Amino acid sequence: MKGSSVGLSFDVKASNRIGFPGGWGSGRYRLEAMVLCALSIPGSLKAQQVLAPPTSYVAVPAAVQEMQSEGAGSLRALDTLAPLLPHGLPFEMGPVTVHPHLSYRFLYGNGLSAAPGDQVASIIQEVSPGVLLEIGRHWTIDYTPIQRFYSDRRFQNGLDQNVSLIGGTSYEDWVLGLSQTYASTFTPLVQTAQQTDQQAFATGLTASYRFNSKLSLEMGLDQAITSAEGFNSSKQWSTMEWLAYQIWPRLDVSVGAGGGYVTESMGSDSAYGQLQGRVQWRATEKVSLQVHAGFEDRQFLASSANLLNPLYGVSIAYQPIAETSLSLSADRTVSSSLLQDQVTENTALTVSLSQQLLKKLSLNLAASYGEINYISELNAGSAGRVDSMYSFNAHLGWPFLKRGTAGVFYQFSNNNSSQNGFSYSSNQVGLELGYRY
Repeated sequence: MKGSSVGLSFDVKASNRIGFPGGWGSGRYRLEAMVLCALSIPGSLKAQQVLAPPTSYVAVPAAVQEMQSEGAGSLRALDTLAPLLPHGLPFEMGPVTVHPHLSYRFLYGNGLSAAPGDQVASIIQEVSPGVLLEIGRHWTIDYTPIQRFYSDRRFQNGLDQNVSLIGGTSYEDWVLGLSQTYASTFTPLVQTAQQTDQQAFATGLTASYRFNSKLSLEMGLDQAITSAEGFNSSKQWSTMEWLAYQIWPRLDVSVGAGGGYVTESMGSDSAYGQLQGRVQWRATEKVSLQVHAGFEDRQFLASSANLLNPLYGVSIAYQPIAETSLSLSADRTVSSSLLQDQVTENTALTVSLSQQLLKKLSLNLAASYGEINYISELNAGSAGRVDSMYSFNAHLGWPFLKRGTAGVFYQFSNNNSSQNGFSYSSNQVGLELGYRY
């Protein structure tokens, strides 16, 4: 499989579109964060894709939507493109409602990595038939394959597959959530500079308990298993617990502690612990701020080397009017690498704008900068590779025939690597069509 980075946080609208200005809030936000991880499973893999990502949708079960609230650090996301799932369709079988969907994407790009040091141009066509099942009010299951065709023969045509299961419920003062995702991808990656066959399984279990109107406990248990043909594969088990206190109705503070264990096929097993603090503040009806910061202490068991790293995340959202949304986010994380005996320190900054135009058109702009520092597991020092990447994305979309969507997009991305063969500059342009029942 292939993948990109996972977003820090998000906010779920009353519709089934998921946006990204919300956060790891108190109480029910841990469940929302789990849903984000479920939807971005290809994004939770270990390396960023070279290809522009397609527009994606996730249906949140109705009961989960009702459990979510406009908490301290959250503004409603702008529902710019996704149509609401219609009700009362003939595709109903008892408690199960079936929503077929189909999309097509045409993309032309240059600077695509066929092999280290070998960047080529290619036309890429993608066909994505899929189906979403709503099971009662508490569960959704989605299956979306992507058949991809390249015009340049240095790339292999391939079939990606993505499956997600999302569910949640509440009982008295408890809120419980479960996500299970599977992704299989075969696209060019920044980290490997070539097409890389990966598979990933991710499981998330969450529980939150509200002691009273001010104090709540959030608990999470996660498993992530990735395999990459010819590269490092890993298994990770982790947990994070937060004690959250509501100072004012729009201001929450939390302290969190957790840890994890990682096994690798081409590297050292490791154990780590984390300690973080978190603040979520909805300053006004139009502005929200979320910050978390702390540190991670990681021990590489094969070498007894220690890696101590700061961790942080910042998300600021501004929605001056209903049709406009601005956001800024920054984060720093540590993760295992696809490369042997290495982990990565990842720092990223993203600025985005969503604007509704003429009631029908939706414009989405995003610019980002990131740096990836490769660290040796043998001595916790530099592995000799640092990547600096910046990108710009623009997408203009519009609905048609009630359930259809169309869009045109452009992406520029540039990666400067200190290691020969891994730098590239790519321009990509294309169009996409979708239809969802």
